[in-house]
Amino acid sequence: MTFTGILLVRSDRSETLDRPLNPSLAEWFYGIAPPLIESLCYKGEWFSLSEKSLFLDGRPLGTIEGQLLDVKDHPMGLIVLTDQALALISKEGEWVDRLQVGQTIPLEAPLKALKVEGGSVFLRSLSGVVESQDLLNWKMVKGESLSREEESIARGLLPNGFRQNIERCKLGQTITWERFLLDLHSGRLLGGKLGLILVELSAWGLVLLTFSGLYIWFFKMRLTEKKSLE
Repeated sequence: MTFTGILLVRSDRSETLDRPLNPSLAEWFYGIAPPLIESLCYKGEWFSLSEKSLFLDGRPLGTIEGQLLDVKDHPMGLIVLTDQALALISKEGEWVDRLQVGQTIPLEAPLKALKVEGGSVFLRSLSGVVESQDLLNWKMVKGESLSREEESIARGLLPNGFRQNIERCKLGQTITWERFLLDLHSGRLLGGKLGLILVELSAWGLVLLTFSGLYIWFFKMRLTEKKSLE
């Protein structure tokens, strides 16, 4: 308690306590399971989607709904496709814009396929195929089937470093080290009234040990002085 109290007093000067709690500790003490992450690799870069958040190599980009489907090159950068929307990422790997089905894109969800050819972008869903050259104006296209191309993406196991960054980023929205220490210091982390009772007993125990130690020390000093006088 003394140690956690000192840390909390210094929390305004410590950036460490603002960091998200370790995922394993969050699951163990709070029952918060690690977030679900779906990923695909495109030309050595890992795109991941977790709880509507899009990540590039473990770095947050923006929010987008749906299931991660595909990534394609575009003259302005990269297009990331989900079954609900598409996101435009710049060549520098920065978020540019999100286009939503039923709003900017005149199709019904779910989207099924993406094709980029000669500067034109084609999207297919069950309701048809649309084409755009500027990603703003879309027109229905007949006779374009968007036959399945050879995939340049790879689905596999996301590298641990990227996964840990994503987990920390998502977890940081709920539990930080400061919150963990506050709950530990107050006893809430140990479970309701029982935790509060245990913390109170340990506090009184610390007080008892302190005063009993002082009493024993003082008593021994008196005995030592008495013997020296004899």
